[in-house]
Amino acid sequence: MALPMLAALVAGVALVVPTADRVTDHSVRLAWTTAAPQPTAVEYGTSTGYGLFRSAASTGTSHVLTLDGLAPGTTYHVRPLGADDVQVTTAPPAAAPHALTIGPRRALLLDGHPFVPVMEWLQCPSLFDAERALGIDVFMGRGCQNTDTDEVSQTFRRGGFSILPFDAAVAGAPGLLAWRFADEPDLNHMPVSALTRATARGHAARPRRLTFVTLTAGFFAPTKRDVPSAAYARAADVVGFDVYPVYGYCRPDLIAWEADATRALVAIARPGEPVYSWIEAASTSSQWCHGRGVEPQELRAEAWMALVNGATAIGWFTHSWTPDYSQFRVAADVQAEMARTARQVTTLAPAIDGVPVHVGVQTSEGRVDATARTAGGALYVFAVNVSRTPVTATFTVPNGTWQVYEEGRTVTAVGGALSDSFAPLGVHVYVLPPSVQR
Repeated sequence: MALPMLAALVAGVALVVPTADRVTDHSVRLAWTTAAPQPTAVEYGTSTGYGLFRSAASTGTSHVLTLDGLAPGTTYHVRPLGADDVQVTTAPPAAAPHALTIGPRRALLLDGHPFVPVMEWLQCPSLFDAERALGIDVFMGRGCQNTDTDEVSQTFRRGGFSILPFDAAVAGAPGLLAWRFADEPDLNHMPVSALTRATARGHAARPRRLTFVTLTAGFFAPTKRDVPSAAYARAADVVGFDVYPVYGYCRPDLIAWEADATRALVAIARPGEPVYSWIEAASTSSQWCHGRGVEPQELRAEAWMALVNGATAIGWFTHSWTPDYSQFRVAADVQAEMARTARQVTTLAPAIDGVPVHVGVQTSEGRVDATARTAGGALYVFAVNVSRTPVTATFTVPNGTWQVYEEGRTVTAVGGALSDSFAPLGVHVYVLPPSVQR
């Protein structure tokens, strides 16, 4: 649980439950009163770990504040200064076409709001309920022989979205988010011009839609292929890749490939082009090698390796051919981690897509990757230990007491430095709240 906000402890401040109204799929209006004048400010998130902040340029005893940029169909905890926590749930996605667009810094925006898709590849509708419960909000491709019309209806009535090959019959469907090109065109030697034409067709259709393409890791030095990877990447609107050190190569020691390959794809993509990564999640190895499945800490670390190194969307690859084919063969503990990571990524989308600021990092040994953002007046540092050894990392950040997101603890930065320990493949998100809420 986050530490109580200091201002809320001032003597004479009445703690009252705020009221909520004007609820939409992306926003809610809050109203509350305090016995003594307080700034109009709240912290909010999908748990009492909160993590996000919003304020207005006003101080008084009567407060009204609209929170926007929220995820559809999601329950949030909100705690204003001088008031108690209240839970509010946004409406499901509106029954109208939704616009996925590209914002600054490779961000994907859903109806103009920060959005970090958590995707799943080729799943049958019979799996949708269980997978939505894990926080998956975008389903790419059809996993069964149903029609595109049925597919977008099935995902949307569960509050999710589909990304499908171009089909004019579903172009205006509320559940259609974007188009996708054929998988791994670089492996299948498809002409770049075909992808260029597909992207142009998506732009010309009404409503205008983005086109996604997934490449192999042929652009990445350890898995290099003699193909025009940069041309493929730049021919689409949004580009992703797959590399599976544990599942595909049976080489858990190569897990840092996820971080390095993400960075390599960002380098060849078009400036500002969003990048995504498919994260291995199956509980067996692939049919190409003999080994174990993915463990929870590996899944979590790989997801954050991608995001810290420039991805603005992630997806889970859950397919297994061992001992037979299954679209979703994922151990229970890995499913629990999928749900936790998906919820945190969805919650922190405004911060993940925030304005970059410099952060330096030094380690005792091993390697910690980090990136820093500002959003809502707060400063965030996202950090992941990409190595399999414990590491102590020191970050160059402003002085102050930093919350460690959803860990129930704080760390203090002194002399422009914050030091903390990381377990093997450990992930920490550090938050310095806005000054009014420290």
